[in-house]
Amino acid sequence: MLRCVKIYSRLRITGSRSFSTSPSSDMRVLFFGTDEFSNQALKALDSDRRSPKPIVKKIGVVCPPPTRKFAKGRQQLVWQALVEKTALERNFDVHHPNGRTLSHWQVPNAGDQATDRYDIGVVSSFGMFIPRRIIESFPLGMINIHPSLLPEYRGPSPLQAALLDGRTETGITIQEVHPNVMDGGKVLAQVPYQIDGTATRLDLMNEMGYLSGQLLVKLLHNYSYVRERAVAQDESKVTTTRLYNREDSQVIWEHMTAEQIVRMHRAFCLREPVHTIWRKKNKMHSVQLQNIVLPDPGVEPLDPEFEKYPPGSVFYRRKVPYLEVPCVDGKRIWVKQLQVQGRTTKTALEFVNGYLRTPGAQRFLTSPVEPKKLTPKFEWPEGTKPEAVINAERASAEHKRLMAEKIDRNQKLVDEHNRKIQEQEDAEDD
Repeated sequence: MLRCVKIYSRLRITGSRSFSTSPSSDMRVLFFGTDEFSNQALKALDSDRRSPKPIVKKIGVVCPPPTRKFAKGRQQLVWQALVEKTALERNFDVHHPNGRTLSHWQVPNAGDQATDRYDIGVVSSFGMFIPRRIIESFPLGMINIHPSLLPEYRGPSPLQAALLDGRTETGITIQEVHPNVMDGGKVLAQVPYQIDGTATRLDLMNEMGYLSGQLLVKLLHNYSYVRERAVAQDESKVTTTRLYNREDSQVIWEHMTAEQIVRMHRAFCLREPVHTIWRKKNKMHSVQLQNIVLPDPGVEPLDPEFEKYPPGSVFYRRKVPYLEVPCVDGKRIWVKQLQVQGRTTKTALEFVNGYLRTPGAQRFLTSPVEPKKLTPKFEWPEGTKPEAVINAERASAEHKRLMAEKIDRNQKLVDEHNRKIQEQEDAEDD
């Protein structure tokens, strides 16, 4: 169970210890967003709109258009931004960009009259660069909610980057939208957030999204005060993120530690789940590892000699609800749920029944193997081979040497016996 987020009555803002909470005027807000994170902020704006002393008077929503396809003679909805679903449920005006950019898009009016303008633009997980002309069309400018403590983790994937880096703290930043540099605007407010050791990207999106909504409402109630005290970011401390794809969630068994694989799962679960290759006879299957955790402290490994096996080897035991897989650093991961490509999701025990026979006899692979060819021997990176594996290889080599010597001695005895028989036969012939 993840902890509840506490919002303090006095907000931490840049350049001041605290500020008052008296609204200056009603605002008409045009909200730009898409996903779970931004949806929480949208709900917070609506809660304020319906409160006894609101700062928000009207809300409009801008989001990517829904994706549809034709099937069985009719249109079917494939994808719809979560903020659009919320907006339609609450009767907000919804606006869609003309394409994948806002280069030719015009800011809509807030009402029927041409003079009815939105006062401020709020951006959260929108995914499109905002041109200067749009920023300047709002009398109060545009602000952006970013899930990191800027200037750290600028860019499109701050939550994934923080989880991949193993960070224990991140935060929420509300900044002015910069016309040229993504996430490079002046900082208006920040709140730190402690990352739970088992939290996934989706957990952070929901919890930090709620936190961002509370922060946003407090900031809007004190917007003039905060705006006057905005602080420029320290460019010497900037770190950036990038968009991730399916290749980033592939397990490289030759290099990835148990901790790295679990971090990948936490960062990419549901969107691009961690995946690997499984060989069943001559068929290669892509397998998603959908529930990965580190072993509970004090729980003994399913095979006490697991270190002798190459990373990716799969161990199981009847009635144990997980597969145990050793990694290159000599530690283990537990996999509780899997999905073979084209099949339904399976528990660890269901996967065992369909794809495994002997614990440790098969392993997950980094790359597919050509049909009818043997699975290649695992190649340990230099300096990473465990002592148990080295000792096992030495013992195996010694065993092979002794067996070779024994075979050689036996062969000599056979040759000597055959020589004597041949001499006897030659003597009898004479």
